[in-house]
Amino acid sequence: MTSPTIDSLRAETYAALAFALINVPTRDTEALVERLGEAAGLPCAPNGDREALDPGALEQELFDRTVVPCSPTYVPLFEQAVRGAERRGEVWRFPAVTGSHSLHVERCYRRVGFEYRNLAGQPEIVASLHADSLAVECAFMAFLLLSDDGCARARADEFLKQHLGCWVEKAAVICSERSDDRYARIVRLCALYAKADALQAP
Repeated sequence: MTSPTIDSLRAETYAALAFALINVPTRDTEALVERLGEAAGLPCAPNGDREALDPGALEQELFDRTVVPCSPTYVPLFEQAVRGAERRGEVWRFPAVTGSHSLHVERCYRRVGFEYRNLAGQPEIVASLHADSLAVECAFMAFLLLSDDGCARARADEFLKQHLGCWVEKAAVICSERSDDRYARIVRLCALYAKADALQAP
């Protein structure tokens, strides 16, 4: 039996985080997020009590976070928006969602044939994704790390350095300030893992 490689384990983690960000929670996805949270020392259910979570409430939370801009918990989890966000008093102000960062991300995808619209997720959420959405960048890391291309690992490490690693911690702070809910914890998991992964990169 072949042992998993470091890259395949990295890919599995990024893919799991991407999946959790764009799918309505199920028993399986909650168990997956819980395992990732335990590994990072971060419980992913309020008070650590997953059994107390209401599936309907989790679904509404996900939609409020991702596709309802007028929701008080909504955060535009796009690299371009978050990197340019500025705090003014108690309010975060976000710039236009298209710019140099998002355009460069799209070029990275085209170079290796990555199509983010094909991600497996809730249709309404997938339709709302931008090229530089957090879920998409996590999925792209998994895509690169599973590629047979001999340059895949170097490309993944470079993408982490130039893009995902530059803004996910800020995204986690903004999300947690809006509401310290399950979704915010998943974004914090993304930040924790990306930071740890970057430390292993050459």
